[in-house]
Amino acid sequence: MIKFSIRLSIYKTTIDVVIGGTEDERKEFLLKFYDYNNVMYIIEETQCHDATTVLHHKTGDIIIMMNESPKTSNFWMSILVHETSHATRKILGAIDTPHIEETEEVYAYLQQFIFEEILNNLDNGQSA
Repeated sequence: MIKFSIRLSIYKTTIDVVIGGTEDERKEFLLKFYDYNNVMYIIEETQCHDATTVLHHKTGDIIIMMNESPKTSNFWMSILVHETSHATRKILGAIDTPHIEETEEVYAYLQQFIFEEILNNLDNGQSA
């Protein structure tokens, strides 16, 4: 399992990225933040959709969790783009920045930054 954090100081949030690993490893990680019922719900979401993005209910931080180890396939990358979109909306929504034409670049740049940070972490020696 690959785990790393991306700190977004300007938004006072952290994104915990969890990729691959066994279901038990993902449960163990989630139990640090959630009760068992919520953990099972999140695990079910990742099984149905290959990945999920959730908001830590206590800290306001975010978890991006993906079932499969990193791949360069279009499908894996498209899931990553999808999840970084959810993360971006959660972060900017928390500071009351609506996704409208006037804020579109803010959303695009933040999503690009999150996406690049995940790829950079994977390129810098994070192993499955």
